[in-house]
Amino acid sequence: MNKHQRITFRELVLATDLEAAFLWRYQFFQASEYRPFMNHTSRQIDLDQADYYSRHWGAFNDDHQMIGYARIVQMDSNDGIASAMIRIAKKYSLTIMFSSDSHYPILTYQSSTSRKVIKTFLSRQFSSQVIELSRFLIQPNTPFTVARFMVNAGLGIYRQILSDPIVLLSCRDRHQYFWQRYGFCRIPGDEGFWTGKIRSVNLCSGLDVADQRTERLLAKYGAIYQDQQTITSSL
Repeated sequence: MNKHQRITFRELVLATDLEAAFLWRYQFFQASEYRPFMNHTSRQIDLDQADYYSRHWGAFNDDHQMIGYARIVQMDSNDGIASAMIRIAKKYSLTIMFSSDSHYPILTYQSSTSRKVIKTFLSRQFSSQVIELSRFLIQPNTPFTVARFMVNAGLGIYRQILSDPIVLLSCRDRHQYFWQRYGFCRIPGDEGFWTGKIRSVNLCSGLDVADQRTERLLAKYGAIYQDQQTITSSL
């Protein structure tokens, strides 16, 4: 990627964009050390029940190529993409049932202590504010500034959308430091877990950001998205 390209961060709602993202997810995990995290299928596409409960986000370069992707799992089903999801599942002969009556996917966390804490979050009045960041991908050889831009833009958007957000994520234990600037810390009592040779931990944040520069960026991107429904930056 050339220096100082304009990167656009936007929500994926079209079936073509969603299908491209799910195919890329499969290819990414299949070819990386994160392979144990995915459900292997002969269909060569990564698509599961949580996707129906999610809003999907992509970062695109000047050539309209998707160079970054993230999924935000939420409490409510995303009925706006229901027809696209059904169409994609049918195309790849997947027997995934997309229903708003299904079990909330966040409760499948791989740490018993984390599951208990998350159930406590969901039992409170602000349960609709609980979201999970997952499937965060960046194309190889993409500058780290793109990943940071995606995080700033995405968290800025959700601070704008939700009045009192609780954001959950799992990451490798060695990556915890990066998330601290956004107020993330280990879920109380979280014992972590192993997937293959990778040790991960579960983090949560109310997005109480101490760093003033980061705080300003989140506020800026949240306001831009509210006005334009997309965020573009020269990186």
